[in-house]
Order: sequence, then structure tokens, then C-alpha cells
Amino acid sequence: MIDLYLNPDQDLYYSITDEQPKPVAVENLKACDQLLKELQNRGSMSRQLQLLLSAYVLQLSGIQKSIEMASTILAQILKSNKEWVPAMLSLAINKFLSKKQTEGKTILKLLWAKQADTSGWERDELERAWLLHADAFISIQKYDQSEEILRKCLKQNKCCAKAEELMGLIKEKEQSYIDASNSYEKAFKLTNQRNPIMGYRLAFNYLKAKRFVDAINICKLILQINPAFPKLQSEILNKAIQALKS
Repeated sequence: MIDLYLNPDQDLYYSITDEQPKPVAVENLKACDQLLKELQNRGSMSRQLQLLLSAYVLQLSGIQKSIEMASTILAQILKSNKEWVPAMLSLAINKFLSKKQTEGKTILKLLWAKQADTSGWERDELERAWLLHADAFISIQKYDQSEEILRKCLKQNKCCAKAEELMGLIKEKEQSYIDASNSYEKAFKLTNQRNPIMGYRLAFNYLKAKRFVDAINICKLILQINPAFPKLQSEILNKAIQALKS
């Protein structure tokens, strides 16, 4: 439940390519605080997990002092369980939030070397670590290394929408718009065509690949989800319609 408040669409908590954390609404952070207190009173959560979630709530607030407090908590967790994947990932994110890119990437390298031999939530956290590692390589234009990681993610989880999305981003940056649209199309389908940002990227690459009818159809679909989606009509829909007329 707390994870859903912190990350409703189950995306990455941080993007190195965008150089920013995933925004978390203030009311969601408050709800997490309340839930943690309730769970602590009930004694229905392990101390280790409670500390981890507390660290996430602190560092995703974006307040520097809170980020430092989270770092202390994570160090405490890893002192007693240095190989725990969820805490290692959280610490890597903490390093990026603290502008300690090299330290964060070092932790991601350690996580990349780990095998996906766990199950459930811990396996999901390892997948997120790999995706963040791929994102890091995209940020420095090392696309081959990123694709290697993404292929491994998709081998472990064929339904990993984020891996397909990042594949699309790589191809888009390489201006391979047909390949990019193929990857974005898979990612959009894996999110049940409900992610307007991903849909925008798909429509944009359809436009660039001269698949104008497909671009128009995706734009219409996005506008059903979010009628006020910024720049969609001016940047993609109108251009695709005009291209069909010319």
C-alpha cells in the first residue's frame, strides 16, 4: 500500500536521464507517514521493511535534510544486511538525489551483477535497479550497454513496459523512428494504453516514421484519457492531419 502511494504507476523512483526524481504529491507523503505509524503500532511489519519505507518517504520529499536522514537509515539497514537488494537500490537513489552520481552508479553496478534468484517484491526491486542502470547508460549515450541490460530485463520479464519504453527512447535518440515506434507500441500496450506520456512518445515516433494515420489514432486515444494533454494537438495531431492532406 505504501509503495502505491509513493509510486502509483510503479515507474522508476528516479531518472538519471531526466536528472530528477519522480514527483510525489505532498498528500501521498502524509498518507505514507500515517500508514507507517499504524503498521508500527500493530507490529505487522518487520523493522527492516519499516526503516526502508521510512527512508523512501524521507528522500522522496526532496528536502535535503530529509535525504541525509534517509541516507543514515539506509546505512543502518545495510550494516546488518549488506546484500539486501531493496536497501541497496534505495541507497543508489539517495546518492543520485545527493548529486553523488559516481557513488550511485557504483551501487547499480553491484546490483547489475546480482542474479534474479529472488521472488516477488525483491525481484521487482532488482528489475528496477537494472532499469535505473540502463537509464544511467542512456544519460551518457552508451546505448549498447543500455540495450544489453534491457534485453536481460525482458528475458526475465517479457511484460516489462519500462524496458520497452527505454528501448524506444534509445532508438528515438538514434533517430531510428520505425524501431522506436515498435518499442513504444509494445510498451503502450503493456500499460493497457492508459499512459498518456508513453502514448505521446508513440504518436511522435509514428509521425516521424510517416505513419500519419497511426499517429492520429493514438492522439485521439490520448485525448480521451487527458483532453488537455500539453502540445499533443499542435505538435503531433495537426501535423499528422496536414501531412495526410498534402
